[in-house]
Amino acid sequence: MTKNSYLYILRDEYHSPVSITGSKATAQKQLKVLAKFTEWNRHMKIKDERDTIIYFENYGFVDFVEVPYCGTKKDFMRHFDFVEDYSNLK
Repeated sequence: MTKNSYLYILRDEYHSPVSITGSKATAQKQLKVLAKFTEWNRHMKIKDERDTIIYFENYGFVDFVEVPYCGTKKDFMRHFDFVEDYSNLK
């Protein structure tokens, strides 16, 4: 069984990527900092905080998404269900 690796992509209130990290704990810390900055800069109030997403009163939110990371060609091929050996195809 292979070890799953993930990248965590932090997104702002416009869903644009702001940061990418390999640690979930770091992504959660960055998410809180981004939420505090958005609250100050956009004059929004934080309504609800969760592990991966923080909501504001105006229904806006900042979040991070977990994306699988394929470090080798073999992992990449396996993840996307590609054929490893193309010589037997007609």
